[in-house]
Amino acid sequence: MLELQANFVKQLTSETRESWDKIEINYEYFPWKSSDIEAFDILDELRNVMKTDETWTSCLININNDGKYDFQFGYGMPPMVEKNLEEAGRFNSKRV
Repeated sequence: MLELQANFVKQLTSETRESWDKIEINYEYFPWKSSDIEAFDILDELRNVMKTDETWTSCLININNDGKYDFQFGYGMPPMVEKNLEEAGRFNSKRV
């Protein structure tokens, strides 16, 4: 798992053409998504490796230009999906 995280960071930063101090990514898993960024294929692989009864659906990734990085995994409905559904009146996260 740690190796896949390191591979993701290496791949993503090698595809970044501009100088940067910090990269923050809020990734939400969608089975129908596609991306031209090859590094996101590594996140799909990471998700498959980590599968348990409840698999993560979102991931906040922080990468500093000194090489340090952090992955925070979220479970349940991805935050942006939840927000969009609430705005459309199709979901209420406050429901008991």
